Amino acid sequence: MINRAFAGVALTGAGILAASPGAVATDYPSRSIRVLVPLAPGGLTDIMTRVIGQRLYDAWRQQVVVDNRPGASGIIASEIVANAAPDGHTLIAVSLAHAVNASIYPKLPYDTLRAFTAVSYLGDVPQVLLVRREVKANTVRDLITMARARPGTINYSSGGIGGSSHMAMELFRVHAGIELQHIPYKGGYQALLELIAGRVEVTFGQWVSAGRYVKSGQIRALGVSTAKRIAVAPEVPTVAEAGLPGYESRSWYGLLAPARLPAPVLVKLHGEVRRVILGAEFGEKFAAEGVVFSDNTPEQFSAFIEHEIKRYAAVVKAGNLKPN
Repeated sequence: MINRAFAGVALTGAGILAASPGAVATDYPSRSIRVLVPLAPGGLTDIMTRVIGQRLYDAWRQQVVVDNRPGASGIIASEIVANAAPDGHTLIAVSLAHAVNASIYPKLPYDTLRAFTAVSYLGDVPQVLLVRREVKANTVRDLITMARARPGTINYSSGGIGGSSHMAMELFRVHAGIELQHIPYKGGYQALLELIAGRVEVTFGQWVSAGRYVKSGQIRALGVSTAKRIAVAPEVPTVAEAGLPGYESRSWYGLLAPARLPAPVLVKLHGEVRRVILGAEFGEKFAAEGVVFSDNTPEQFSAFIEHEIKRYAAVVKAGNLKPN
């Protein structure tokens, strides 16, 4: 959730223009809206984007086309949007990887802070530390003990370099003082399927995707990444409770447009997205899976992104993370 400390803070150079509450773009949208998702279909980012897209269509009667562009940790999709016309008809759904890329990749083809307009923070969600059922570890402490006895031999999957599952595991690895072998995939759902198939031993995933596999016994949940247990799986302890005190991580999602988006378009777009994510239907669909929604302004979201860039720069440095 966006920290309240960022309330009312505007990010200099983020491409956000001041707008009065009454400013409305009456002719927007004038054609279909394209929303790029820098991940493969099936994950939470993709699902949330499609639901929001349908609700925007219901409101404006203009098609919202979800364009999945996995690969390169989201850089391919981000570059497309950074170079698109700033008219609100090309958007991108981003997650933590968008902020982390600024530290992992020394030469991005765009400026993470200045090439985009922050539209809306969508929500955040805890992750779950998952192991395949054959792994002889029943607790987080067991897994750490196993990893220390077998340095560098335990494989973990992630949805891509710099993504939320990768960063959650890097925080875990550095904090626990263990060595693991990273195998990145093009999306969190693919990383989860590799665990279910037995090709990796551990991953961090989201309950919205992994819950049914945990309940069926195909994989096991050792702990949730947040400071508190989650309502949808209260029997699963936190990672901190189960063997790694002080650990906490969560993934987040947001919507961006190209820089210099006209203020009236931003007002209309943000207002409608806000109406959707704070609505009862959207909340019921995703809150049951652990998603936490937050009312916010574009300025608050911009400041949050800047904060995340700084926070994870330290993680990247500690883990000596490099792009493939």
